[in-house]
Amino acid sequence: MSLTFSAPKAYVEIDGVAVGMMTSLNWAENYTRQYIRGLGQLNAKEAPATAQDNTFQTAFFFISFNSPFMKRILNRGITKETFINTMSMDEFTFSVVVYKKTITGSDPGVKLVTSVNQTGETVVKLQDCVLDSQSWSLQEGGVAMSNVSGRYFTPMVLGI
Repeated sequence: MSLTFSAPKAYVEIDGVAVGMMTSLNWAENYTRQYIRGLGQLNAKEAPATAQDNTFQTAFFFISFNSPFMKRILNRGITKETFINTMSMDEFTFSVVVYKKTITGSDPGVKLVTSVNQTGETVVKLQDCVLDSQSWSLQEGGVAMSNVSGRYFTPMVLGI
């Protein structure tokens, strides 16, 4: 029997700060290959990888632009000049970590989970992330969404 990886069993942590209301996380690792041919050869003999490009995209609910998480991830708690200098000189990277909670206590009599280990098992870790684009949307009823995309420089690590 296979198990479903559902939202109540997982949370996302970005640079040490848990982001509880993330709605999606997508990532891709693409390899660029270069054909190798000898003089007078029409057919390629091999195609070794010459580059790896890693990208991610995520969406999450947020309440305020002034929350510590939003300020940290979007670098918005600073002056305009400091923001421009940071973007053009040296960006700070962050990591995205997805954990699977593990059950540490249950009551079989009433069939309830009574306690969990929040950081029980690492499912995936994207390291050395930087942002490429950010977008926001506001809907009726006060629901606000933010979509963030970027790239990461260290290949994905599964279940470390």
